Amino acid sequence: MRRLILATVAVIFSFSNFALAADEAKGGSEKEQKITVIKKEPRVQQEKPMLQITMDINQVILPSIDTEKYLLTMVPSRFSRMRDTVPTVLCNSQVVSPWLTAIAKEPLAIFQPGWNGPVPNSWSLTIADFRGKTFHEYKDKFSPPARIVWDGRNADGQPIYVGHPYSYLLVVTDMSGNQYTVVGEPFTVVALLHQESRGLIISIALDSLFNERDKDLRPEGKIILQEVSDILKRYFELPVRIEAWTGDIQAGKNQSGSVADCLAERLIVPVKQFVTASVSETTPNERIDVLIQNR
Repeated sequence: MRRLILATVAVIFSFSNFALAADEAKGGSEKEQKITVIKKEPRVQQEKPMLQITMDINQVILPSIDTEKYLLTMVPSRFSRMRDTVPTVLCNSQVVSPWLTAIAKEPLAIFQPGWNGPVPNSWSLTIADFRGKTFHEYKDKFSPPARIVWDGRNADGQPIYVGHPYSYLLVVTDMSGNQYTVVGEPFTVVALLHQESRGLIISIALDSLFNERDKDLRPEGKIILQEVSDILKRYFELPVRIEAWTGDIQAGKNQSGSVADCLAERLIVPVKQFVTASVSETTPNERIDVLIQNR
């Protein structure tokens, strides 16, 4: 009996050891099967577009700060000239306003073409007016230059129409004859300061000053004329003529008179100091010209 019990215990003990060894082997196998996988995110290579162009609009608005910079740096020893005695600060309507930048100056803009494609054979930059017609064009062989400075005029020397949208198109042709085209953002110049044979002219789009044939200035128009008055302070001793170029002569007389009244108030001078006129305009370029006449 005793031998039977001992044999039974031995069998049970052997079976337990076998089961334990099997579990350890299984666990080891499972450990060996665990594989750490590190996923690598695919790298996205960003390529530059073959053709692009930007226009630095700051070249349109920043030069207009020059006038205000001149006035703000005046010192008493320089007030010997009559034009320097014009007060710049009396009340809110007479204060110099350097933050106003509606009036653009020449050069009007700088275009910056970018080419990242095959070897080019030729290029062209076309500036189109509001009717879609070519206003000015640059073109040459090989790659476009890094900068193209535009004075805002066409090939005949005529300035752009103020208040009308313009657009530009850059085309590059490679050696195989393939063309690459990019269209720039349209832009509009509300007012432009430009030198002509008659004198220095500030051209302002008529509809930015008045509502159609109304003689009362729009609030936005008064702000533009504040900037005009700041420019006139530098040329105070020169005669100023205000011309309304419009298809309605009578309305033009009233509107040029309203501009003269506003500028006289801003500059604290008699309104008769300004000569006003209404000129028939047969093109869409209806505008107010403030002409600082040559002596």
